[in-house]
Amino acid sequence: MIQKPSLEPSNDKDASKAVARHFNRHDHSSQHMTICGLSLQQGSTERRENLEQNFIFQIGTLYPHGINERF
Repeated sequence: MIQKPSLEPSNDKDASKAVARHFNRHDHSSQHMTICGLSLQQGSTERRENLEQNFIFQIGTLYPHGINERF
């Protein structure tokens, strides 16, 4: 069974991830976030990770230009 991720607000303040650090700043909140599906993919984890890497480069979100620290 595939589990859908929750879009409900969370009290998780794990600052080990760049996105969490960004949206937990005093001047940001989850209200400033938009989630948008870019592509529906099925297949291997490696295939999905390669697609994610391509998106990161295409939209220029790799650090220091964005908040993706790695791919």
